[in-house]
Amino acid sequence: MCQRCGMENEFVNHMFFFCPHVRMVWFASQLALRTDYLPLSFPQALSSIISFLDDEQFVLCCNLLWSVWKARNKHVLEGKCTALEAVIAEAYNCKVDAKSMQVQGVNICKNAIQLSPEEGVILLDASWDTSKASALAFMVYDRMGNLICINCRPFQANSPFQAEAIALEEAAHYSMLMQESKIILFSDCRILVNAVNDFDYQTLPDWHAMEQVCRLRETIQAHQGRIEIRAVKREVVENAHMLANEARRRGTTWHGFPTAQQLARMKLKVKLDAEVFFKKND
Repeated sequence: MCQRCGMENEFVNHMFFFCPHVRMVWFASQLALRTDYLPLSFPQALSSIISFLDDEQFVLCCNLLWSVWKARNKHVLEGKCTALEAVIAEAYNCKVDAKSMQVQGVNICKNAIQLSPEEGVILLDASWDTSKASALAFMVYDRMGNLICINCRPFQANSPFQAEAIALEEAAHYSMLMQESKIILFSDCRILVNAVNDFDYQTLPDWHAMEQVCRLRETIQAHQGRIEIRAVKREVVENAHMLANEARRRGTTWHGFPTAQQLARMKLKVKLDAEVFFKKND
């Protein structure tokens, strides 16, 4: 139970955003933020905040988080209450690196990619072993570069190339549910991407994937440029690769936004990092 308000359990989202005392801090600061309108998930709430901040505001956001944390510990461990004005004043006076910070294992980066207003992004990959056990994973990002959803599931495939094709096809179908007018799918399987975009079956090293490639080509043509497929290096889809490996090993299906524990354990990025993305995207 929160020892400051006594109203709710002291989960991380309550501690930093939803406790009535903390709400007053955010609203009274120069950010004038109404935290009661934020998503209930801490990573989503934090991602929503930093998506509209400039560098100076981002520093203040980091400082406020630190100041709120210190005030909470002082109250719980020492029984001393810190006045609202003192919490905000400390945030204004302390210094935090504006480029990046770690909060509960969530990597927040100010180099977050900025897409055009109509674009969304899906990073995808597949995992396969010689027993034909396979799994796919794709990470969905909105036009602000915010992670909004993750999809993973195990399945059977005859080859690693077919597994990649199934992952790409499923991500393409999911993209049709997104609100953005254009969705860009990124895969590290360059041969597959070229086969779909160029409609060149002769480049396919495995006939098992031909059916998926044909359907993908039909899907792209049917949606008149709304879906675009691009090839990237492995590093860009590394998180999706780790998720696919875990789904294959554990045989688990997963859809939705990851918990803070999952984000921390797998070091998943809730923002597309423009510096990494553009550097490693051929």
